[in-house]
Amino acid sequence: MSFMAKIAAGAATLALAGSGLGMVGTQSASAKTPSCGGCANWYTQKFGEHFVLDALHGQASTGNAVILFQASNSDPAEDFVTGYLGTVDSFYDHHHHNHNHNYLISPGFDQAYGDDEAIEIRYEPLGADSDLCIGTWPGEVAQAGFKIRLEACGQASTLFAIDEADASGDYTPLITGTDTNYSSPLVLNYPAGNPTDLPRPWLNVEPLNTFSTGTVFDSQLWETPPVAP
Repeated sequence: MSFMAKIAAGAATLALAGSGLGMVGTQSASAKTPSCGGCANWYTQKFGEHFVLDALHGQASTGNAVILFQASNSDPAEDFVTGYLGTVDSFYDHHHHNHNHNYLISPGFDQAYGDDEAIEIRYEPLGADSDLCIGTWPGEVAQAGFKIRLEACGQASTLFAIDEADASGDYTPLITGTDTNYSSPLVLNYPAGNPTDLPRPWLNVEPLNTFSTGTVFDSQLWETPPVAP
């Protein structure tokens, strides 16, 4: 099932607390606690669904590291909700015309990725809204190697575009909302190492990389389970 099909299948509108953003198509998955009914999680093609997004030590604090950790239905550090915000173009148009500067993405980003879906990945341990999303350093244009952390939701730095053009099956790259290099965008990336390494490798953003076949590196391809029936 493609990402766009998943979004349509899970269509339901919720309010993102404190941000004023519409969240469409929340998904459920096995890597969540029972208290977090709307949670889903993301994993890479490289490691598969056994290692998913995790807030280091479960801390709901600004700047906390985002890593991959062994999937569990009893670990609240893995409770994430995906907010589908419509296309990049519709998101840009709405917030641009409403002069909501906290949420503005650049005209160049809109022009480059306007047809892609915009998302935020929000941390909700045990179903409690932390008002924190995964992202890069707030207020700065991301550079290669910037680490992924928990930051206040509702910023360009916590927004990602689902890169359907470079998808591989059900896996797609996720382009950071502050990207400015549209020929080689910065995408969510798992760095060198393994999820079991100590210290745990932080996720980061790196330029989109492809093999000689044109397929994106498996450390930059992400998937989330389909909506439960």
